[in-house]
Amino acid sequence: MRQVGYFLFIVSSLTIGCSRWNVEPKNFYSSSARGDLDTKPYVLYDLDIGGVNGSDKADFYWRAIDKNSFYLSPTNGAAIAQTTVPDPWNIPYLDLTKQTYGATTITSSVGAGSIAFVTNQGRFGAFKVSSYDFTNTALKISWITYTK
Repeated sequence: MRQVGYFLFIVSSLTIGCSRWNVEPKNFYSSSARGDLDTKPYVLYDLDIGGVNGSDKADFYWRAIDKNSFYLSPTNGAAIAQTTVPDPWNIPYLDLTKQTYGATTITSSVGAGSIAFVTNQGRFGAFKVSSYDFTNTALKISWITYTK
């Protein structure tokens, strides 16, 4: 009996401590889509499915500026925010919900950090630019989109 009481004391102490320190599990939300995507400029991409979608469900497109940077433009009600976190898998879901998102075009570059987004269907996620080839106008992203 004493062991059970001691165990319950430990568990309750941890629970109170975690809530006091605002500790949360990193990412216990399930992803609806994730992977790598090779993109071309001015093509509409849907981050809910991770593919080309020239319809009103598309979330963003991009265009080249120079050999180091590019524009990212949200579309159809989607919104984006630049972060300083290099890997999108390291951004907790709850942090994604607290970003300040905008529907305006941003300038970015490889290594600038992950891009947080909310799709036009209301799903949160993030992506990083894995590679950018100005000569061949190719942008490769690694992304994750969470379910609602």
